[in-house]
Amino acid sequence: MNLAIIGHGKMGRLIEQLAPEYGFAVAQRLNSANNRDAGGITGNNFAGVDVALDFSTGAAGPQRRKIRAALAAEGTV
Repeated sequence: MNLAIIGHGKMGRLIEQLAPEYGFAVAQRLNSANNRDAGGITGNNFAGVDVALDFSTGAAGPQRRKIRAALAAEGTV
C-alpha cells in the first residue's frame, strides 16, 4: 500500500520510518518547501497513492479539500 505524507515534521518522519515495517511504501512526501499553498497536491503527485496522511498544521486546513479531490481523481476516495 502506498502512502502520501503531508507534513514532514516529527510525526510525518516517524510514520515514514515505521511504514516499511508494516508493509507500506511512502510514495509522496509533502512539506512546506514542496507544498507551498497546497501546490504539491495534484493528481499527478498522488498517482498510485492509496492513503494520504495529513500531519500539517491547523492553518493548512483548506488544503484538505484539494487532497480529497486529488485522491478522488485517482479513484482512491
